[in-house]
Amino acid sequence: MCAGAHRTVAAGARSPATAMYVFGSSILDVGNNNYLPGASVARANRRYNGIDFPSSIPTGRFSNGYNIADYVAKSMGFASSPPAYLSLAPSSGPLVQNAVANGISYASGGAGILDSTNAGNTIRLSKQVQYFGTTKAKMVAALGPNVANALLSRSIFLIGIGNNDMYVFESAERAQNRSAVEQRRETAVLYVPTGTKLQDTSCCCGRQFSIGW
Repeated sequence: MCAGAHRTVAAGARSPATAMYVFGSSILDVGNNNYLPGASVARANRRYNGIDFPSSIPTGRFSNGYNIADYVAKSMGFASSPPAYLSLAPSSGPLVQNAVANGISYASGGAGILDSTNAGNTIRLSKQVQYFGTTKAKMVAALGPNVANALLSRSIFLIGIGNNDMYVFESAERAQNRSAVEQRRETAVLYVPTGTKLQDTSCCCGRQFSIGW
C-alpha cells in the first residue's frame, strides 16, 4: 500500500459517509498505475511526485502532494483518500477491511470513459467498475448481503473522468480536420457509455455520487 494512502477518521470530525469509492483518471489516482505492467504506463513514482506529501515520498499520486480525492475525503472528515485497489488485491482480507473502514480507489492515470482511450496503459472505467463488483462480492462473502449493502448505501462514490477522452478526441479531430458540427456530433458518443457504467455502480447499492469531468 502506498504510504499515506490509508484513510482514517480525523480526530473530532464526523464523516457523513461510512466510506468512499473512487473512480477516474490521474486527478484521483493514488497509486494504481504503479502496479500496472508495461513500459508505456504513466506512473507517478518520481522524486517530485509527493515532495509536498507527508514524508515527502512519491505515493503514486500525479501531484506534488495531496490530490483532489484527498481534499474531497478530508472535507468529509477523513485523513486522506482510500487506498489503491491494486495495492490490496487479490487478497480478500485487507481488501474487505479497507473497503469497510475507508473505501477503495480504482482511479487510474490515463483512464477514459471509452475503453479505447489509452488502451493497454491504464485501468479503463469499465474495468474499474468490474473491480468494484469484485470488491462488493468479497464484502458480501465476508459480511453477508444485508450488512454489505447497508454499508455501501451509506458510502459516497466519487467519479472524475473524461479529461483524457477529450484530449485524445481533440488530437484525433485536429489530425482529421473535422468541422465544428462533426466534432459536436462525435463528442456525444462519450455520454452514452458514461451513463451505462454509472448505472452499473448504482445497481451495486450506491446512493451518493459526486461526478466531475
